[in-house]
Amino acid sequence: MKTKALKNRLSQFLGTEKGLLAMSAIVVLYALVYHYGKGTFIYPDTETYFNAYYSLTGGETDMFRTPVYPLFIGIISSILGNPYNYIAILLLQVAIFLLSVHYFYRIACLLKSDKIAYWLTFIYGVIPIVPSWTPIILTESLAISGSVFYLYFTISAVKTGDVKKTWLSTLWLLLLVMLRPSFIYLIPVSFFMFRIGNWRESRSR
Repeated sequence: MKTKALKNRLSQFLGTEKGLLAMSAIVVLYALVYHYGKGTFIYPDTETYFNAYYSLTGGETDMFRTPVYPLFIGIISSILGNPYNYIAILLLQVAIFLLSVHYFYRIACLLKSDKIAYWLTFIYGVIPIVPSWTPIILTESLAISGSVFYLYFTISAVKTGDVKKTWLSTLWLLLLVMLRPSFIYLIPVSFFMFRIGNWRESRSR
């Protein structure tokens, strides 16, 4: 009886947002241990981001790398030094990703179906396709997590007209563009979304 009750409680927990976060944490920490143990958390491009940081701190610019990620890993490395900087960078990326899982769930809940929200978040945060990129020193992890934050604050700003969320949406947009220039396409997307929000607000008056 106790075993059955425990299974029921576990099943109920795993069916909640906290359960999703717990499962996501297990998957991403397993990926962290795997990549760190095998040394596959560093790719050939990783060194170019460190070089870009050295160029920035030396008063030069790197035309091939935008500054956000070089500054992110460079500042951590300047504080902790090698080899602790690597694990600190990876753990911080893991923490940011887990926070993004929470915000992804909040976005998915806008669909007004708890079941759909649950399974969409499960796909994002638990199935290893996305989490496996988190413990790698490349821009992919922050790009994925940052996209979730941007989307959340943009949708919230459009729905509520909240000035603070509008500024947070703009901040995340700028960070994403300076993280990976390909995100520049989000500028017209943001303009279009806010125009729709203003149009809906004017019609409701």
